[in-house]
Amino acid sequence: MKKLVPFLLTVTMAVMVMGCGSSKKEQADNAADSANTANADLAEEKMAEGDIGETMCTSWFDFTVNSAYLCDAFADYKAAQGNELLVINVTVENTFKEEIPMFDDDFWVQWGSETSDAAYAYPITEPVSSDQGVLPESYRLDVGDSKNGVLVYEVPAGQPRFAIAYLEVTSEEEPGNAYVVYFEPAKQ
Repeated sequence: MKKLVPFLLTVTMAVMVMGCGSSKKEQADNAADSANTANADLAEEKMAEGDIGETMCTSWFDFTVNSAYLCDAFADYKAAQGNELLVINVTVENTFKEEIPMFDDDFWVQWGSETSDAAYAYPITEPVSSDQGVLPESYRLDVGDSKNGVLVYEVPAGQPRFAIAYLEVTSEEEPGNAYVVYFEPAKQ
């Protein structure tokens, strides 16, 4: 799946840049429209977009980004110089007819723009204490079960806008639908 990230990253960053130049009213209108149609246009676009608090409905599970913030340290882990930690609280619910395996790296974060190199990161689950509500590297969700927890990412300091993404991959390793949630986290 990691080889599919550059493709999705390019698409997502183009969409992020398009939204950056709009007025506050246009952004509010767009947010309201996306809240009503977050997953409605998947058949055509193959990409659903949302904001914090919106539920994204994939083929196997629903996920909601509940909140996000930036900090210098989380539990016993301190960000390297020039970086900070992005902490995202997410809820994942199995909507499939069978138990599903989940992995922390199902979700990655992206930042940057067309004028600078867009980049991405996967969660840093291992060095962070699971006692702090961090989702494990892997877990299983029974039918109808949900799990809430945080994903922690080390990102360059000073980034104002992020996106968290999930890309469906078929059993033939072909990319499927993409689900992207945009946000601007506050520093804590």
